[in-house]
Amino acid sequence: MREWILKWQKTIILVLAVVFIGSVVWWSLASYLTTGGNNTGQVQNDTTPAKTEAMAIVTKDGTDLSYDYWVMPQEVTEMVQQMTSYYNQYGMTVDELFQQPYLELNSVKSLIDDKIILYYANANSINPTEEEIKAKIDSIIDPQITQDSVKQAIEYRYGSVENYKESLKAPIAMQLKTEMVKEKVAQIGNDELKVYYSENEEDIKANGEQVKAAHILVADEDKANSILADINAGTISFADAASENSTDKSNSSLGGELGWFGRNKMDKAFEEAAFNAEIGSLVGPVKSSYGYHLIKVEDKKSISSFEDFLVSDAVEEAKTTLQKEKYDEWFKSYKEDNKFSYVLNDDVENAYQKYTDIPEGDSDRIRKVLEFKKWMDEFILVESDGKVSVDKNVDPRIISLYVSVVQEIKEDLEKENDVLDSYEKYFALVSDDLRVMSADELNKMVSQVNEKISAAQTEEEKDTLNLELSNLNNARELAKVVAQLNEMKIDAATVADKIKENDTGIDNLKELEISSLKILYDMNTSSKSVVQLLHSYLPNDPDVSLKWYQLQINDLIPYMNNENLFTQYKSMLDPQLMQIELGLISILKNDAASTEIKVSTYELLINMLESWKQYAEEIKYLKELKEFKPDYPDIDTIISQVEEQFEIYQQSLTENQSTDTTLQ
Repeated sequence: MREWILKWQKTIILVLAVVFIGSVVWWSLASYLTTGGNNTGQVQNDTTPAKTEAMAIVTKDGTDLSYDYWVMPQEVTEMVQQMTSYYNQYGMTVDELFQQPYLELNSVKSLIDDKIILYYANANSINPTEEEIKAKIDSIIDPQITQDSVKQAIEYRYGSVENYKESLKAPIAMQLKTEMVKEKVAQIGNDELKVYYSENEEDIKANGEQVKAAHILVADEDKANSILADINAGTISFADAASENSTDKSNSSLGGELGWFGRNKMDKAFEEAAFNAEIGSLVGPVKSSYGYHLIKVEDKKSISSFEDFLVSDAVEEAKTTLQKEKYDEWFKSYKEDNKFSYVLNDDVENAYQKYTDIPEGDSDRIRKVLEFKKWMDEFILVESDGKVSVDKNVDPRIISLYVSVVQEIKEDLEKENDVLDSYEKYFALVSDDLRVMSADELNKMVSQVNEKISAAQTEEEKDTLNLELSNLNNARELAKVVAQLNEMKIDAATVADKIKENDTGIDNLKELEISSLKILYDMNTSSKSVVQLLHSYLPNDPDVSLKWYQLQINDLIPYMNNENLFTQYKSMLDPQLMQIELGLISILKNDAASTEIKVSTYELLINMLESWKQYAEEIKYLKELKEFKPDYPDIDTIISQVEEQFEIYQQSLTENQSTDTTLQ
């Protein structure tokens, strides 16, 4: 049974450049890019692959469905790539070992659901026409290709816009097919909307109040009053004043138009002024956290009845919510009634599935996790010279899962030890007579002592009573801990032995975790989690520390290379960079660090200081590097260049300060 996990080949998923068009999230469609491009979802391929080539096989009533309903590796890869790229746009990275396997599993499950919807659509002859598919694609793409940059990106990747549209036929067909299924099985009528309205009337009315307005934003109140006077005098229109003066460049060219907005969408002072003003009025200056506003209120609308609701924007939101609920309920029943299931062919995903199947809130979770670890032990642990360790040939994704499992068990033992330590602590502090008292008796005594303290006449009497109160509070804490021990089914008489047993278990698990992390680290993984965890255990390992600080600098480089961003977040970035600098210096002072590592550390530190514009310190460490490694290539030239750069930088600072003084 070990064979499947020893024959791993690490999958390298290339994160391709993805063209995001408008607000369409293409990763939601990417799962269908491999269906052949026809609008039925049928695969145009004369060769049916073997079942073992599929990631998952969808079954109905225990019988495998045809190839059209298998989940293939390329589909999963496409979806993971697109989702990863989507996350990257928002500055989020997907850890290749501790997050990506879960992303892959969720992608497989999502694709399985898509295949079941495809089955229903095909069984009920639900298919969009070629004209409908073309119209949908054109409606998405044509408005976007008016931008040369978008058009050029599409042509670069696909050869032509038409080729790109052709590649979207399959996913768009499936999207339309899903929408058609939803319309068929989850129609929303007036009766359902009436129920929704009555159940949410208060919120609907509150959120339904909207204002349509335009504004002019300036930094100075006098400037705002001057503009207001000109508008009122008729010497300039509101739209022209906004175009010429407003610092809100997102709408100044549109005459300051903000469109419709509801409550809790704007700065509070701005909102109150806009909602309290009459239609057609011009109010301001209104001070907000952004500056001073002149606000022109153009229109207002509200929802005061079910009839108002039916013609408002809120009804579409309600229909979407109700349809989703109805659709989800139908889909769940459809799967259960037809006994749809699936078989995962990928052993790694099977292992992750087995772990994620253990419910988070299960009171018996830790026992099930222990059983899961025991199951994993059979496949990945090997014994050599009487010592048990993780097999280095195991798929790294399985090792990272094993690390997660070990961590969970270790943390549970640590939490248990916290309770046991508390028992020993309070047991030593509490007298025999208080140990035998119930929680109710102790609470009553605490109340009585508090009353006595309030009535005490002397400081000596208060001190005596406070000491008694402290003893009673310790006894109450002991009673709480004893109750926890009872829940954990631990005999108080065995606490000391249990602590020793847990300590041994924690040490063994920690050793397993560290050895697993070392294996993953030696694979030169890009997983930040591996480096971070290993660094937390081995803070003095120079190689691991260097990698850890390199990863931290990589996260900060986008800020350091953008002067505006760095200025904005300087108060947060400077302390982080200082900590990294201190960390790198500690590597330089570490006798265990090799010459190669120290040189790399100098290079990393010098490059960081360069980006940070700390030229004086950069020169200092360049000179240290020269002393440490006199034959470092072109070191004298580099020092000379940085010294010149530093001189220019100082001159620019002096000139800027002089300019600022003159302006003042």
